[in-house]
Amino acid sequence: MNIRRILIIITTTIIILTIGFTAWKSYDIGYQRGIDYGEKNAESIRNKKKEDVTEQVEKKKVVNVIRTRNKINQQVIECSGTVSSLQEIRVSSEVQGKLFGNRSLRKGRSFKKGEIIVSIKNKEFILQLESQRTKFLELVSFNLPDIKLEFPDEFEKWNNYKNNISTSSNLSPFPKTKTDKEKNFIISKSILSQYTSIKSQEEKLKKYKIRAPFNGVISESYTDIGAVVNPGTPIIDIIRDELMEIELTVNKNEINKINIGDSLELTDKDDNKRFNAKIIRKSKFLDKKTQNISVFAKISNTENIYSGMFLNAMIYITEDINTVNIPIRSIFGNNNIWIVINDRLQKEKITKHSSSINNTINIIGFKDKTLIVSEPIINAKEGMIVDPIIN
Repeated sequence: MNIRRILIIITTTIIILTIGFTAWKSYDIGYQRGIDYGEKNAESIRNKKKEDVTEQVEKKKVVNVIRTRNKINQQVIECSGTVSSLQEIRVSSEVQGKLFGNRSLRKGRSFKKGEIIVSIKNKEFILQLESQRTKFLELVSFNLPDIKLEFPDEFEKWNNYKNNISTSSNLSPFPKTKTDKEKNFIISKSILSQYTSIKSQEEKLKKYKIRAPFNGVISESYTDIGAVVNPGTPIIDIIRDELMEIELTVNKNEINKINIGDSLELTDKDDNKRFNAKIIRKSKFLDKKTQNISVFAKISNTENIYSGMFLNAMIYITEDINTVNIPIRSIFGNNNIWIVINDRLQKEKITKHSSSINNTINIIGFKDKTLIVSEPIINAKEGMIVDPIIN
């Protein structure tokens, strides 16, 4: 049993020695061959290393950058609002009578300035007015003999006036009196009071025909042809369709930047149409719910503009501070951007001052000639070597 154990130990030892010798010999030969190869091919090895370095340089990340320049930049305030007419009027009756006309008073009906929108029957009133003119004619005629006796030089004037009185048309202007005596005589005979009473009724007669004060459209109807109305009865609401404005709500911190006359661009998100407008007035109070302030702009071209339309707006104003204008796509994370210093990326936090046009913003706090990366970079990290290309 002992002999067997001794044989196993001896055999194992021989195997281990054989493996170790073989390994050592192989390493020695390979090492010598490596030295021989290096001595014979030193130049090609050096060239290969140069090629590897050149390849690494060529793989350096190319990035587009802008070189900053602080200046007065245009600022844009983005907001939105609803279009309405510059003139909206509720038409009510000032007299009593029955409505008549050739066209209905339905909502949406359009009209031109000066057109009769609706009439009120006035036959009875006209007859009463003609009766008053007849009595006035009688009054003047009755007093002509006294006028000829008291004021012979003025008789021709009053006689001609009497001859021009028509019961079916408006009275002509009242003759001027030359003396206080003549004036007092005319007043005492109630000629002047009768004249003014008739002229008042003639003015009232005009109210039986309601004419359009502007080009527009009926926005709301409260009655229609055939209805009887009384003084104060609302008939229709009308709006001026050739003059439109838009009410925009802006932050109270931005209201002082906006001035009367500032231009703005309106856009309809549904069909991408654009309209120009100008600020015409600003509110002096806050909306209780939103804590915003309203500004109003007149729309230049009202074609394809409708009252009640919702539009987005960009108000263009001039800044009062030097800023740097950069693309919005330069920003990543929590208001961070990449700048390039000595061909290496460095992360910087920005302070946004205002929005600008063409998807850009204005920032402050950067010196002139700073290189800011103008596009997103994939897998970017601080210290990364880049090749900046100035746009």
